[in-house]
Amino acid sequence: MSQKISGFREFVKAALRDPKNVSTIFPSLKYLALSLIEQSGMKEGHNVLELGCGSGAITKHILAKQDSLAAYVGVEIDKQLVQFLRTSYPGTQFLDASADDLKASVADASIDTVICSLPWTLFPQELQESIIKEILRVLKPGGQFTTFLCLHSLTYPGAPRIKKLFSQHFSKFEKRVTITRNIPPANVYWGQK
Repeated sequence: MSQKISGFREFVKAALRDPKNVSTIFPSLKYLALSLIEQSGMKEGHNVLELGCGSGAITKHILAKQDSLAAYVGVEIDKQLVQFLRTSYPGTQFLDASADDLKASVADASIDTVICSLPWTLFPQELQESIIKEILRVLKPGGQFTTFLCLHSLTYPGAPRIKKLFSQHFSKFEKRVTITRNIPPANVYWGQK
């Protein structure tokens, strides 16, 4: 079985296991992945942190540039997906952790770029705030952050709150582009510490 098919199957199983931590049963398509990377400001020599790796839909595009990166760390809360990622990308560091508690694994001001696929609109405000604080803790001054919100999730109560929190916590924050060729379509957002 191809890695693409098995990755899709693993992602769907994770969505069914824990729908509160997965906003859709579809992994991100390459159009969204490439846009997140492009908008992130990721460059040669950067330390990159990916939050919410899922089954690796975005990970594989980041790791295609791995030779030029100083370091890559992926974070995923679903233990079975972490095992799938470790098997699919041997020798790559994947943490089985919550994005709001990385102190034991990621040093302060050590990351240049954070690329995030978390289902922000499903989270309560306390979790949204604690993840943002953790992102800001690990980012170097001037470090950049990209994430996305699926268009259907913009109607959820958590959507206006998370956009407001992003604007309050990052020195710069803006919507960059809408990716209509994703299932579901999504807005890509960018922030800077």
